[in-house]
Amino acid sequence: MPAPELSKKKRMKQRSQVGVDRQLEKNLRAYEMAGRTEKSNLSLTASVPVVAVSLCALALSQTMLGEVVCTPAHESVHGRSHLQFDLNNDGINDVGLSAYSTFRLGSSGNFFRESFLGAYGLVARNEIAANKQGFAFAGRSGQELGPSDPFFKGAIMASAVSSLNGHEAKGFWLNVKSPRFLGVKFLISRETHFGWIRILSSTADQATISGYAYETVPNKPVIAGVCKDQVTAPDAMMELAPGSLGRLAAGAAGR
Repeated sequence: MPAPELSKKKRMKQRSQVGVDRQLEKNLRAYEMAGRTEKSNLSLTASVPVVAVSLCALALSQTMLGEVVCTPAHESVHGRSHLQFDLNNDGINDVGLSAYSTFRLGSSGNFFRESFLGAYGLVARNEIAANKQGFAFAGRSGQELGPSDPFFKGAIMASAVSSLNGHEAKGFWLNVKSPRFLGVKFLISRETHFGWIRILSSTADQATISGYAYETVPNKPVIAGVCKDQVTAPDAMMELAPGSLGRLAAGAAGR
């Protein structure tokens, strides 16, 4: 059983928030170029809308299934915006999603379109399940997420660049049209917990979220999709990932 949690005041002192800067576009592109580096400098910006997803904001109740706490959500991120998630409802946002999209029209009909969807930890040592190239996994129902999986401070979910010269798109979250699970790990009273965010659909600059969950026992793996409002029987596993989300590291995120 988990040790009794400290008071909210003490927890907030122990968990330092990540700083916010105003160069989202520059930092996101820099992170994609440095995707192999575990200690990235992916950061947020205060100049775009932020929606904090929590029990209070959504006025939704949490349900307990065994040791997994689940919270339904009905939110989306698109265009140029952020979402932040307080996974355990302690008043501290734990992880976030960012969408970015830009379009420029040049002379002679030339154009440039760039889109990006990313995920990142908002508190020190909060991270996203991703491969060594920096691409976030798109887990399936029934897959296990735990200490053996690779995590990074920030990860690319999907990205795309288009112009008259061609089109290039990358990421496991391109054109997702059925529920997938973004794996996360975060700290509660300095102890590591694992969780997931359920995403119903996503493109290179959009994602629709329907819920999130976390395991209350420190360092215990969590099963994607095990929640009261979700069918708990595993879907067919991806060929390269029969049981563990981290097995996706054997695959490539490029399309």
